[in-house]
Amino acid sequence: MTNRPYATAALLLLTAAAAHHYRTLRRALTTERAAARITAATHHRDRQHLTNQLATVTAPHTILRAAETVIDSALTRHQHEEG
Repeated sequence: MTNRPYATAALLLLTAAAAHHYRTLRRALTTERAAARITAATHHRDRQHLTNQLATVTAPHTILRAAETVIDSALTRHQHEEG
């Protein structure tokens, strides 16, 4: 019976250490998840910004291609009308 207080104290000490490690691991996991969400949001924002920049750069070319198509079509029709 003399070892029972020591065993109880050791069990309490191990329980306290396990609880501390559990809280530390939970805190680290929460921090890691938050960092992953921030990273994902940053990547999404960067992709959206690049998409917008690409659209801004390619919009004039798209308009010019459409204008070329209209002009080519008009010239083709005009040549068929003359011929």
